[in-house]
Amino acid sequence: MAKNTRSIRVNLSLPPEVVAVIDRMAKVTGTGRSTVVRELLCDALPMFEQLADALESAHMGNRKALDLVADTVQQVSAEMVGQAAAFRTTIRGRRAPRIKRTPRD
Repeated sequence: MAKNTRSIRVNLSLPPEVVAVIDRMAKVTGTGRSTVVRELLCDALPMFEQLADALESAHMGNRKALDLVADTVQQVSAEMVGQAAAFRTTIRGRRAPRIKRTPRD
C-alpha cells in the first residue's frame, strides 16, 4: 500500500463458514477480523492485479484471453501457496517479514 494514502472503509457480508475461518485465523494470530482480511488482501494485491488485467483483456475481445486467464489463475494459485507458507511462519510465533511494496505509477 502506498504511503500517505487513506484507507477506504468497505463493508461486506460474508458467509458464516468464511467468518468462522477468519475468526480462527484472528484467534491464533492475536489480531482482529479486519486485520486478517486486510493483510490477506494486501498481500494478494499483485495477484488480483494480474487477474484483473487478464479479465479486462478477455472483456476487450482478446482471442487469447482465455489462455491468459487460465495462466493467471494457475500463477495466482502457486503464489497463494507461498503466502500460506508465510502465514504458517507467523502462526508458529515467528513474525513473517512483510513484503516491501513499491508504489505503482
